[in-house]
Amino acid sequence: MITQETIDSWMRGYTREQLSEAFNKVANPANWKYPIDAVIPKADLDVTETAVTFFAGCSVEVVEDRGDEVRIQAIGYYLAIGP
Repeated sequence: MITQETIDSWMRGYTREQLSEAFNKVANPANWKYPIDAVIPKADLDVTETAVTFFAGCSVEVVEDRGDEVRIQAIGYYLAIGP
């Protein structure tokens, strides 16, 4: 059984609201379980990485550094967890 302590550790100090907001900015609008390919402010990278891991069960890869922004990709829920 997953404990609240485990869930809190996955959230890395962010609230569920903060994670939801960050995830919604990068999730595929057609289906949140699809792969992710987005450009975000570099300042949002930590919360976005945490959000993607928390909701989609996969890690984020920075594929391009654009100065103040980064392009990120992630395999998405379907490939990480399954249908």
